[in-house]
Amino acid sequence: MQKRIFYCVFGVCALLLVLANVFLFFSIKSFFTKQIISDMKKQAQTFLSVQNYDENSSKTNEFNTQNRFTLIDEKGVVLFDNFASNLENHLDRTEIKNTLKNGESFKIRYSQTLKQNLIYYAKAYKKANQTYIIRISAPQKKLTELLFSLATFFACEMVLLLVVCFFIAKALAKWILRPIKNMNLNEPHKKDAYAELHGIIKTIKTQNKTIKKAYKKLLQKQQESLLLAQNIKDGFMLLNAKGRVVLANNNLEQFLRLNNATSLSSLENSAFAQIATQMLDEFKTQKLSQNKSIQMPLNDDECEIIFSPIFVGDKFKGLMILMQNLSEEKRAQNLRKEFSANVTHELKTPLTTILASTEMIKNDLVKNADMPKFIDRIYNESKRLLQMIDEILRLSFFDENKDDLLQKQNINLKKLTLNVISRLNAVAGKQGIKFHCDLEDLELFGVYELIENLIYNLCDNAIKYNKPNGFVKISLKKQNGAIKLSIKDSGIGIKKEFHSRIFERFFCVDKSRSKQLGGTGLGLSIVKHACFYHNARLSLQSEFGVGSEFCVVFEKENSQEKA
Repeated sequence: MQKRIFYCVFGVCALLLVLANVFLFFSIKSFFTKQIISDMKKQAQTFLSVQNYDENSSKTNEFNTQNRFTLIDEKGVVLFDNFASNLENHLDRTEIKNTLKNGESFKIRYSQTLKQNLIYYAKAYKKANQTYIIRISAPQKKLTELLFSLATFFACEMVLLLVVCFFIAKALAKWILRPIKNMNLNEPHKKDAYAELHGIIKTIKTQNKTIKKAYKKLLQKQQESLLLAQNIKDGFMLLNAKGRVVLANNNLEQFLRLNNATSLSSLENSAFAQIATQMLDEFKTQKLSQNKSIQMPLNDDECEIIFSPIFVGDKFKGLMILMQNLSEEKRAQNLRKEFSANVTHELKTPLTTILASTEMIKNDLVKNADMPKFIDRIYNESKRLLQMIDEILRLSFFDENKDDLLQKQNINLKKLTLNVISRLNAVAGKQGIKFHCDLEDLELFGVYELIENLIYNLCDNAIKYNKPNGFVKISLKKQNGAIKLSIKDSGIGIKKEFHSRIFERFFCVDKSRSKQLGGTGLGLSIVKHACFYHNARLSLQSEFGVGSEFCVVFEKENSQEKA
């Protein structure tokens, strides 16, 4: 209602404003037109005062003005024109006819001589018993230019007044409806409500009490149903006897992609809709009261669907559907089993080595000369074990998705990369591997620890799986608003059949080499999760025996240049 009042008031104000401006415009036009005619009359008088009305007069030729002056006799012969010569007879001109009839005339028309619209003023006078006509014309564009000069004023004035009308209409709408909005249905006479509404208010008051009681009961039951349905882990749907969707929880909506579907016929998943419609008809026609359960594939997943009929007495009222995704549970179980088996195996290997070495030392089975070798073995395996545990914990952290514990900040990627290189210089120097850096001074908004692990693992792998006296090229550049990090090595490379698996947990192309180098098979998996967390694209280009290049592209929303 407030919108209607607003539109009505604003529309009336705007209409009156437009009409006022149209009236003002034409009034100004009329005023300026009269002013031009007045000026022409004065010029005509001035012209007559300096002329002796002789075609060959020198004074006629000396008269100079921006307007066009034409001297015409009563037969229409042009005696003088300051803009043209050898003109045709003008007796048929409208302003000449009217002047011979009325003594003077005013006309706006197109001039064939000057090829433009002109404002004409003509006045007749007598000289030596002869009637002459002095005609003055000015380009209409002068009037047009004058009016256009006021266009900016009119536009600004219209915009300003429309804004004022907007706020006035808004204020008036609120003011008119304020008594209605402030009405107290329980005590209508204690407020400044319109007297015409008191009868209606009393009726509403009586009906409102009944409605409130029924609404409270209905709302309570609805909230209980919604709370129960949404807390169900599996998909839940409630249909009435006609197949319309009464209630569906979020799990089922996401799984079936309901998209605000209100009935079985409007569901996108035709397979489920067909089965549900069949079950609905069976329960309705055969009066079956027992639940039915079926398993069927939906969206590439195996699901178990339980159909439970709802009867009130002998009358069928609806159908309750419960859906459980078996594939998700199976995949989760398989992943847990696989991960547990891998963790057990990978942790068992260094522990076995440590235990065997310590038992040999404990039982005095190691010679003094061999003791440093055994100690180094125990140290290296312990270090590898700690590294593996640390990386397993880090991956578990990713799996739990504890985003709230990760705080983002502005990271100087150049400084961070140089810091990682300084930590790895000693390891690279042992193999004669050199770093070649092309780093721009760029900043990234992200989690410092994750980005550090990402760069460290990629550089560490480039060193471990490199050739003696090889190189590691690190590039950091701005590319189309995004940040591109490239780490390229001259190492052993990766065969194409392994490209899709190297980011899997505990996967190693050569387990013996990885164990020798202290690899856990988790580094690239951590890199993958760090990229995923920062919405970055991770790609690999590798040729066996030549080398590998890992590229990480951080999108625009995460990247920013250093000020």
